[in-house]
Order: sequence, then C-alpha cells, then structure tokens
Amino acid sequence: MNRYAIAMIVVAAAIGMAGGYWLGLKSPSRESASSPITMRPPTPAEPAEEPSLAPLQQPPHAIDQMVAEAAEEYGASSYTAAVHAKAEGLWDQEMNASYQNLMKAFPTELQGQLRTTQRAWITFRDEQKLLLESFYDHYRPNGTLWMSDHAANDMIITKRRAEDLSLLSWAKDFCP
Repeated sequence: MNRYAIAMIVVAAAIGMAGGYWLGLKSPSRESASSPITMRPPTPAEPAEEPSLAPLQQPPHAIDQMVAEAAEEYGASSYTAAVHAKAEGLWDQEMNASYQNLMKAFPTELQGQLRTTQRAWITFRDEQKLLLESFYDHYRPNGTLWMSDHAANDMIITKRRAEDLSLLSWAKDFCP
C-alpha cells in the first residue's frame, strides 16, 4: 500500500472518530440521537448562539461607505466614476496625513526610509496608472461600466497605500 492510500485511510478514520466536527461536516444542532457524543441544551444563563467575531470587525470607512452607496444607487455610471475619483482624492488626503504624522513621530533613520518608500510608491502609482490607461485605451471597452471600473482601479491604488500608512501609524503607538 502506498503512502497516499495510508494517508487517506488515516484521514477517513480521523473524520469518523471526530464525528466530522473539526471539519465542519457535522454540527451539534444537526447531530442525531444515536450519536455517541451528546450535547446538553443551552440553559437560560448560556447564550444559544455560537461566538462571533462581529464585535471585532470595524464598520466600513466613511470613504468606502460613500463609494458603496453611490454604486448601490447608481450602478456603474459616469456618476459612480466621479465618486471614485472624489474618493481617490480623499484617500490621498488620508495617506498624506498619515505620512506627515509618521514623519513627525519617527526617528531620523526611519524618516529617511519612509521618504524613500513614499517616493518609490509615487513612481509605482504613476506607472500603474499609465498601465491602466494603456489597458483601457488598447481594449477600448464601451459603456459606463468600464469608465467606473477604470476610476475604481485608480482609486484602489491610493486607498491601499493610505491603509498601509494608517496601519503603520497605528502599530507604532503600540510598540514599546
């Protein structure tokens, strides 16, 4: 018997012994009365729901909310493209604010590295936008969907950098 066959038998046996719980194949709410593992019903003092990560999740950023509302109301349109362009400017402001805060907070050697990476990112951003422009010029897709898509792709470049700098700013506050 080869190693693969042995591994499959071991995995099948583990699934059978664990009752499928660890793979999500079986849950306590669906288990049968004949199951060897029984769960007691929740008491009033216990929550009946499974734990959730929802309290740990942050609400969407105000800029993302603005874009989502425009997309929901207007779909892919020239208006949505304009909203993406506005959002790109707002992300740029956020990125610049985070950059300035980091430059004030960082020691000299980190300021130099941050300045170097920001200049490299600006070069990357400009080249990425040229690539997107060339892509849309080459394929010439018609319709407002593509206009909105192009504006969204431009916005995402700046949004990602703004988020990166924001996380770096957040992390420095928690370092000893």
